[in-house]
Amino acid sequence: MATKYTFYLPRPPLVRQSTPHTCWAAALASWLQATTGKQTTEEDMYLKFSNTDWNGQRMLDDDNQLRPWAFPGVANEFKMQIERVYRYIDLELDWILKKLNQRKYLYAIYPKPGRNGMHAVVIYGMGDVITHKPSEEGHPQICMMDPADGLVARPLAYWEKFRGSFVDGFRFAWR
Repeated sequence: MATKYTFYLPRPPLVRQSTPHTCWAAALASWLQATTGKQTTEEDMYLKFSNTDWNGQRMLDDDNQLRPWAFPGVANEFKMQIERVYRYIDLELDWILKKLNQRKYLYAIYPKPGRNGMHAVVIYGMGDVITHKPSEEGHPQICMMDPADGLVARPLAYWEKFRGSFVDGFRFAWR
Protein backbone atom coordinates (compact mmCIF):
# COMPACT_ATOMS: atom_id res chain seq x y z
CA MET A 1 0.00 0.00 0.00
CA ALA A 2 1.32 3.44 -0.90
CA THR A 3 2.20 5.95 1.77
CA LYS A 4 -0.35 8.72 2.24
CA TYR A 5 1.68 11.90 2.18
CA THR A 6 -0.31 14.29 4.31
CA PHE A 7 0.92 15.98 7.47
CA TYR A 8 1.08 19.56 8.59
CA LEU A 9 2.72 21.45 11.37
CA PRO A 10 1.29 24.92 12.04
CA ARG A 11 2.33 27.26 9.24
CA PRO A 12 5.57 29.04 10.09
CA PRO A 13 5.54 32.84 9.96
CA LEU A 14 6.01 34.28 6.50
CA VAL A 15 9.31 36.20 6.55
CA ARG A 16 10.21 37.76 3.21
CA GLN A 17 13.80 38.26 2.15
CA SER A 18 14.71 41.93 1.71
CA THR A 19 17.49 41.33 -0.82
CA PRO A 20 18.10 38.62 -3.46
CA HIS A 21 20.77 37.02 -1.26
CA THR A 22 19.34 36.99 2.28
CA CYS A 23 16.86 34.12 1.95
CA TRP A 24 19.01 32.18 4.44
CA ALA A 25 18.39 34.86 7.11
CA ALA A 26 14.66 35.20 6.38
CA ALA A 27 14.11 31.43 6.43
CA LEU A 28 16.15 31.12 9.61
CA ALA A 29 14.05 33.85 11.28
CA SER A 30 10.85 32.01 10.28
CA TRP A 31 12.24 28.67 11.48
CA LEU A 32 13.27 30.15 14.83
CA GLN A 33 9.87 31.77 15.33
CA ALA A 34 8.15 28.45 14.53
CA THR A 35 10.40 26.37 16.81
CA THR A 36 10.89 28.75 19.73
CA GLY A 37 8.04 31.26 19.52
CA LYS A 38 10.59 34.06 19.87
CA GLN A 39 10.07 37.02 17.55
CA THR A 40 13.10 37.10 15.25
CA THR A 41 13.65 39.04 12.05
CA GLU A 42 15.71 38.59 8.92
CA GLU A 43 17.77 41.58 10.03
CA ASP A 44 18.43 39.96 13.44
CA MET A 45 19.88 36.90 11.70
CA TYR A 46 21.87 38.93 9.21
CA LEU A 47 23.40 41.07 11.97
CA LYS A 48 24.18 37.99 14.05
CA PHE A 49 26.27 36.41 11.30
CA SER A 50 27.44 39.35 9.18
CA ASN A 51 30.76 39.71 10.97
CA THR A 52 31.09 36.16 12.17
CA ASP A 53 33.95 33.91 11.15
CA TRP A 54 33.77 30.14 10.83
CA ASN A 55 37.07 28.31 10.64
CA GLY A 56 38.86 31.62 10.13
CA GLN A 57 36.80 32.81 7.15
CA ARG A 58 33.86 35.19 6.86
CA MET A 59 30.53 33.28 6.82
CA LEU A 60 28.88 35.64 4.31
CA ASP A 61 30.10 36.50 0.84
CA ASP A 62 30.23 40.04 -0.60
CA ASP A 63 26.52 39.80 -1.54
CA ASN A 64 25.61 38.84 2.07
CA GLN A 65 24.79 35.32 1.00
CA LEU A 66 25.64 32.57 3.47
CA ARG A 67 28.56 30.55 2.16
CA PRO A 68 27.51 26.88 1.85
CA TRP A 69 30.48 25.61 3.86
CA ALA A 70 29.53 27.99 6.72
CA PHE A 71 26.13 26.41 7.37
CA PRO A 72 27.44 24.08 10.12
CA GLY A 73 28.38 27.21 12.08
CA VAL A 74 24.80 28.49 11.88
CA ALA A 75 23.42 25.07 12.77
CA ASN A 76 25.79 24.82 15.72
CA GLU A 77 24.64 28.22 17.01
CA PHE A 78 21.02 26.99 17.21
CA LYS A 79 21.78 23.38 18.19
CA MET A 80 20.42 22.04 14.91
CA GLN A 81 21.06 18.59 13.55
CA ILE A 82 22.05 18.43 9.87
CA GLU A 83 21.61 15.90 7.13
CA ARG A 84 23.17 16.47 3.73
CA VAL A 85 21.87 14.90 0.52
CA TYR A 86 24.30 14.96 -2.39
CA ARG A 87 22.11 13.54 -5.14
CA TYR A 88 18.57 14.41 -6.22
CA ILE A 89 17.78 10.71 -6.47
CA ASP A 90 18.46 10.41 -2.71
CA LEU A 91 15.78 12.92 -1.67
CA GLU A 92 13.16 10.77 0.07
CA LEU A 93 9.62 11.82 0.87
CA ASP A 94 9.37 9.18 3.62
CA TRP A 95 12.35 10.75 5.44
CA ILE A 96 10.80 14.24 5.21
CA LEU A 97 7.43 12.86 6.40
CA LYS A 98 9.13 11.11 9.34
CA LYS A 99 10.71 14.40 10.50
CA LEU A 100 7.39 16.23 10.16
CA ASN A 101 5.65 13.50 12.16
CA GLN A 102 8.26 14.05 14.88
CA ARG A 103 7.07 17.69 14.99
CA LYS A 104 10.28 18.94 13.36
CA TYR A 105 10.21 21.97 11.10
CA LEU A 106 12.89 21.50 8.45
CA TYR A 107 15.20 24.34 7.52
CA ALA A 108 16.38 23.42 4.04
CA ILE A 109 19.10 24.91 1.86
CA TYR A 110 19.57 23.82 -1.73
CA PRO A 111 21.63 24.91 -4.76
CA LYS A 112 20.23 27.43 -7.22
CA PRO A 113 20.20 25.96 -10.72
CA GLY A 114 22.79 27.36 -13.10
CA ARG A 115 24.19 29.87 -10.62
CA ASN A 116 26.46 30.00 -7.64
CA GLY A 117 24.74 30.15 -4.31
CA MET A 118 21.96 28.49 -2.42
CA HIS A 119 18.31 29.12 -1.54
CA ALA A 120 16.68 28.48 1.85
CA VAL A 121 13.13 27.51 2.83
CA VAL A 122 11.22 26.14 5.85
CA ILE A 123 9.37 22.87 5.21
CA TYR A 124 6.28 22.38 7.37
CA GLY A 125 3.99 19.89 5.65
CA MET A 126 2.97 17.60 2.84
CA GLY A 127 -0.27 17.79 0.90
CA ASP A 128 -1.89 20.94 -0.49
CA VAL A 129 -0.66 24.22 1.01
CA ILE A 130 -4.04 25.97 0.61
CA THR A 131 -6.65 23.28 1.30
CA HIS A 132 -4.56 20.99 3.53
CA LYS A 133 -6.07 18.03 1.67
CA PRO A 134 -4.02 15.00 0.67
CA SER A 135 -1.99 15.27 -2.50
CA GLU A 136 -2.90 13.11 -5.45
CA GLU A 137 -1.56 9.59 -5.05
CA GLY A 138 2.00 9.55 -6.35
CA HIS A 139 2.23 13.35 -6.54
CA PRO A 140 2.78 14.62 -3.00
CA GLN A 141 3.42 18.31 -2.51
CA ILE A 142 6.01 19.60 -0.03
CA CYS A 143 4.63 22.66 1.77
CA MET A 144 7.12 25.36 2.60
CA MET A 145 7.66 28.95 3.59
CA ASP A 146 9.79 30.37 0.80
CA PRO A 147 11.20 33.84 1.60
CA ALA A 148 10.99 34.75 -2.10
CA ASP A 149 7.66 33.16 -3.09
CA GLY A 150 5.65 32.98 0.15
CA LEU A 151 3.74 29.91 1.37
CA VAL A 152 3.94 27.41 -1.47
CA ALA A 153 3.61 23.69 -2.19
CA ARG A 154 5.91 22.02 -4.68
CA PRO A 155 6.22 18.42 -5.85
CA LEU A 156 9.46 16.59 -5.16
CA ALA A 157 10.06 16.75 -8.91
CA TYR A 158 10.51 20.53 -8.50
CA TRP A 159 14.06 19.79 -7.34
CA GLU A 160 14.83 17.64 -10.37
CA LYS A 161 15.97 20.79 -12.19
CA PHE A 162 18.70 21.08 -9.57
CA ARG A 163 20.05 17.63 -10.47
CA GLY A 164 23.29 19.01 -11.93
CA SER A 165 23.75 21.50 -9.09
CA PHE A 166 24.09 19.06 -6.23
CA VAL A 167 27.85 19.41 -5.84
CA ASP A 168 27.35 21.25 -2.53
CA GLY A 169 24.35 19.11 -1.63
CA PHE A 170 20.92 19.75 -0.27
CA ARG A 171 21.02 20.43 3.47
CA PHE A 172 18.24 19.80 5.98
CA ALA A 173 18.44 21.03 9.57
CA TRP A 174 16.12 20.58 12.55
CA ARG A 175 16.09 20.29 16.30
